[in-house]
Amino acid sequence: RPVYFLPTVWMKYTMQDSDKQRQIDRMDELIEMYVKKGTPFGLVHAVSNKLRDELLTRSRWRSIMTSDDGEHEVRVRKGLASVLVAANRTEGWDGVGDLCRFIILPKVPFPSHSDPLAMARREQDPRSYDYTTLTHVVQGVGRGVRHKEDTCDTWILDRAWEPLYHSRKSWLPDSFLSAYHPKVRLEN
Repeated sequence: RPVYFLPTVWMKYTMQDSDKQRQIDRMDELIEMYVKKGTPFGLVHAVSNKLRDELLTRSRWRSIMTSDDGEHEVRVRKGLASVLVAANRTEGWDGVGDLCRFIILPKVPFPSHSDPLAMARREQDPRSYDYTTLTHVVQGVGRGVRHKEDTCDTWILDRAWEPLYHSRKSWLPDSFLSAYHPKVRLEN
């Protein structure tokens, strides 16, 4: 259940198209690695519908991607490569066994600034914003490890993770920290 930090770009709402493409290319490299390993079954936490739709249309692996849980499960059960790209699967989705052998977080799941409840909580206690984010990261990582013998690799690509991790590391559970590998590089 290793969690790798592979810093690629700062994911922002107002980012240049070239940075978006760099992030998609990095994600595609990871998917290709799992396809070659024979475990092409994964989950991409897209965080938003907009990013989900961009990934589904711009990835060179779009032919094996779906945003439908049921379709993903059918493909995996048939042994066909499948990557579930979802805007909101940090909780409530059970990626047991081959349903999820890798997870990619292209963007850290910060609460939306357009969510009045999240912003009211942040106004009342600024730490709540980071706490909610870390909860989503930890929950998102857990989607692919559902029992003691289950295995899943997780990749965090957003450079915004680094300052959050360093400032709030003490808030993370030991189970996450023991699995975490900061700043890895892909072998070519």
